[in-house]
Amino acid sequence: MQITDLDTPAVLIDLDKLEQNIQRMASFAKAQRVNLRPHIKTHKIPQIAQLQLRAGAIGITCQKLGEAEIMAASGLDDILITYPIIGEHKLNRLTQLKQRAKVCTVLDSEEAMAPLAARMQQEELQHEVMIEVNTGLNRCGVLPGEPVLALVQRLPQYPSLKLRGIFTHEGHAYNFPNLEERERVVMKAADEMKRTALLLREHGIACEVISVGSTPSAMIIGRAEGITEMRPGNYVFCDRVQLKLGSCREDQIAASVLATVISRPAPDRAIIDAGNKTMCTDNAADFNNTIGVVVGRAELTFHYSSEEHGRITSKTGRIDLKVGDRVRLLPNHACGMMNMHDEVYGVRGEVVEEVWKVAARGKVK
Repeated sequence: MQITDLDTPAVLIDLDKLEQNIQRMASFAKAQRVNLRPHIKTHKIPQIAQLQLRAGAIGITCQKLGEAEIMAASGLDDILITYPIIGEHKLNRLTQLKQRAKVCTVLDSEEAMAPLAARMQQEELQHEVMIEVNTGLNRCGVLPGEPVLALVQRLPQYPSLKLRGIFTHEGHAYNFPNLEERERVVMKAADEMKRTALLLREHGIACEVISVGSTPSAMIIGRAEGITEMRPGNYVFCDRVQLKLGSCREDQIAASVLATVISRPAPDRAIIDAGNKTMCTDNAADFNNTIGVVVGRAELTFHYSSEEHGRITSKTGRIDLKVGDRVRLLPNHACGMMNMHDEVYGVRGEVVEEVWKVAARGKVK
C-alpha cells in the first residue's frame, strides 16, 4: 500500500525516524550506564513499546492503570505505573494486573500507602512501590529530603509493600527554553534526588532506583551522578515543542498528519480536513497561535482550526493549493494528537509498511 492509497486525515509515522529516535536514546542510556524505562503515554502502541525493548529498554512506564492493562495484554510484563492507585476499583484492577505482569506503582502519602498495603496483604501479595518526589513541577510528590524519609519510615508498618526507590518527573524543564537555564533546573532536580537517596541510605533504607524522566531533560539529567533510570516518552516521535526546546531537529520528527484540501474559499485561504479533533491544539500560544506547520512549505501558516476544519494561509497572500491536494503537517504536541486517533500508519518513503492500532488511546482510568 502507498501513502496515496490512504484516506485522510491520517497520522503517519516515519519508520526510519522512529527507529533512529529509539536507538539514539537507547545508545545514550547505555553509554551513561543508566537503565531506560520509556514512557508509553506518547505512542500508546504495544508494537512500538516492543521496539523500545528490543533496543535495550528494561521495561516500560505507563501513566494510567488502563494503559498498563493494554500493554500487559500484549505481552509487556515489566511495568511501572507513575500514578497513585487510589480507590477500590483501581485496587481490584491492580491485583488482577499483577497476575499478568511485574508491576510497580507509586505513592506520595500514607493515605495511598495504607489501603494499597491492606489490599496486597489480603491477596497475600508482595508489591513494590516508589515514592514520588516533587523536584519543582509542583504536581504530585513529596518534597525532597526529610519529607521523603518520614514517609518511607512508615513502610515497615506495611509488610506487604517493598520500597524499590524514588522517582521524579522534572516536567518543569519544559518551562525553560534556554538550554543553560534548563540545565541548571534539571541538575538541581538530580542533586535533590541524589541527596534524598543518600539520606535514606544513611538511615539504613535500601534505595536501589533513582528514576527521572522527561524528553527535554533526558540528555542532561541522564549524565548526572547517581541516576539509575530514565523515563522519557516523547522522544520516539518528537514534535514542534521538542524542536523549540532544542531536543530534536525538524528532520527527526517522526509523526505527521496527512490532510486533504477540501475548499479554496479565497485566494489567500485553504481549508483542510484536519481540525482540533485531528491535530490537538496544545501549546498553540507558544507558536503564535498555530497548531502545526506544513512540511516543506515555510510560506504557509496553519494558524486556526475548528473541530473538523483547518485553515491554512500564506505569508505571500496567495496559495497555490487546489481542492484535492494533500499536505503533511507536523504537530505541536504528539502526545495529545495520538490520543485522538484509532490507528496510525508506519511509512518508509511512500510505502505504508505498518498499520498500528493506538491500543491505549483514551485509557484514562
